[in-house]
Amino acid sequence: MNNEFTEWSQSLAEQAQKEVQQEIAMHKLNGQPIFYEEDNMLIMENPDGKRFEYRLEDGKVQIIRELDK
Repeated sequence: MNNEFTEWSQSLAEQAQKEVQQEIAMHKLNGQPIFYEEDNMLIMENPDGKRFEYRLEDGKVQIIRELDK
């Protein structure tokens, strides 16, 4: 039974990861940036692949610097 649960949970995680990747691709295709955190840094990635460190100030994105790819 534990093996079945493990297989089911792995399958569920893989499916969720696929769906996240599809959503990211759609955002980029529609010209929208994606926002995420990496190494405790807030990152905005534009559809062209340019990445920026940012912070939120009064609910607005404030670019700190461009990051290397």
